[in-house]
Amino acid sequence: EIYAKIKPKGKRNNRDRRTGVSPLITLLLARFNECEKLKKEADKAMNKVAKDRKEAICANEQNKILTNEVKRC
Repeated sequence: EIYAKIKPKGKRNNRDRRTGVSPLITLLLARFNECEKLKKEADKAMNKVAKDRKEAICANEQNKILTNEVKRC
């Protein structure tokens, strides 16, 4: 569909008749979709790491406060 939109109109060569949509374009589109999927998964993982890092910093701060309170007693 996409190939048909960008392909110049006019004479068809033997390759067009033989294969229809170019296998290379189909392969590129599949790889593009796979890359987009992997990028979304990586972004989701990075967001989770950032959230976990913030939680760890908060927990460390609370631990320091409690440790100081225990030392005072």
